[in-house]
Amino acid sequence: MKVQYKNEFNNKSKEIEKITDKIRKIYDQFFEHDDHMKASTMLNKINAGLEDFYNRSALLDQKYMNQQQKEINKIRREQQRADQMMQKELVAQVKKEQALERANKPIVRRTGRPLVARSFIPKVIKNNDEELRLKALAERRQTEMLFGKFE
Repeated sequence: MKVQYKNEFNNKSKEIEKITDKIRKIYDQFFEHDDHMKASTMLNKINAGLEDFYNRSALLDQKYMNQQQKEINKIRREQQRADQMMQKELVAQVKKEQALERANKPIVRRTGRPLVARSFIPKVIKNNDEELRLKALAERRQTEMLFGKFE
């Protein structure tokens, strides 16, 4: 039982370390790096910063915000379009190079005496009428034995 509790404690402490690392990464992105700060203090500071940001954003003019957002989206779409065009050009260039390489490759010609294609002897299937007749007769007898005579 003690081992199980110890494993649970180790798992929980590992989870706490992972969460603390994530909090530290987020904190370092927004604020100056500080190794001596606890995770709860970092979370409080991040929360205060976000509340301040939301309060300031509420004071801004909505028309201006919408216009800026449209500009950002427009720039992003133009960048995506340019990236797609570059990608298409690269693919076209690769295909063009491959076509040139195939065109410049020498033609493979067969050398030596021409081979004669093999001829196959067709299979001859013999119809054994007597065997088929005996098989049908056996089936009919079995049917009559099981179900009686049919007329």
